[in-house]
Amino acid sequence: MRPTGTKRWLLLLAVGIITIGGIWLAVRSGASSTPTKAANQTATPDFGSLPKNYLALKPSPTKEFVDAKAYILVDGANGNVLLENDPDVPVSIGSTTKMVTALVANQLFPADKILTVPPKAAAINGSTIGLKAGEQISVKSLLQILLIPSGNDAAYTLAEVYSGEDGNYQKFVDAMNTYAATHHLQNTHYLDPAGLSDDGKSTAFDLAQIGRLVMNDPILAAIVTTPSASVTSADGSIAYPLKNTDQLLQIGPYFNKNVIGIKTGFTPAAGYCLVAAEKFHDHLLIAVVLGVPGNGETASAKEINKLFVWADQNVTIKSY
Repeated sequence: MRPTGTKRWLLLLAVGIITIGGIWLAVRSGASSTPTKAANQTATPDFGSLPKNYLALKPSPTKEFVDAKAYILVDGANGNVLLENDPDVPVSIGSTTKMVTALVANQLFPADKILTVPPKAAAINGSTIGLKAGEQISVKSLLQILLIPSGNDAAYTLAEVYSGEDGNYQKFVDAMNTYAATHHLQNTHYLDPAGLSDDGKSTAFDLAQIGRLVMNDPILAAIVTTPSASVTSADGSIAYPLKNTDQLLQIGPYFNKNVIGIKTGFTPAAGYCLVAAEKFHDHLLIAVVLGVPGNGETASAKEINKLFVWADQNVTIKSY
């Protein structure tokens, strides 16, 4: 028996409400890559791309002291926050800047494209591998130099070649800032491609999301997990041995067999910074520490390992 009159009107109203609700849920599901800021909350699952389970806190998680200006630990699958301290305070980030340098360069250049090293890029200060002015080298090799030993000369080569003028890297930096805006990294702003300027800033939360983007890029994910490697100029005449600055990847007191990247950073103003990814059962944890005091890259490795130990004790896997 079909409804009539008032009953039919109420039925149509109910169907309309359900339809609107379904559209809203579909939009939410489509935006499931946008992370949730509250700890122990899950984003709307997208079963086409996310695992069937998620990371959550055990009851009554313990506290952890990490000696850093800011830190964060997130579920690498959906970006949900598990532990944090001052995650939205913009600070100097040193060479963790190079994660976005790599992401942007990987979009702008084919990996096998050969670039010529500009004179000013070869002469840049700070952490370098010793690229020679006029040398020809592939984009993939430049990405390895950029991310493994943190070569400023690789960063400036990529930026200046794209910008089209020796010594001018602004067009590339504009692309970096556009990339950050496109990915809703509202507290991130870059002034150079290597992180030499301490006025270029980001936050622990934004860097965790950038770390997720790096680990979702097959080329970059393979590079950042490499403890050591060797690359050559395009003609094979010059070889460069590369050693990763991330002490979590090097055999020693802070080696972590489950860590698979990502990027270190340092300036005197920024302190020691580190963005790291760890395999956690069938999931990925992304951790960030910024402004760690101390001497040497072991300082940030020591503090970020505290976050991974904390996760072992306080994080569990739940099903949707």
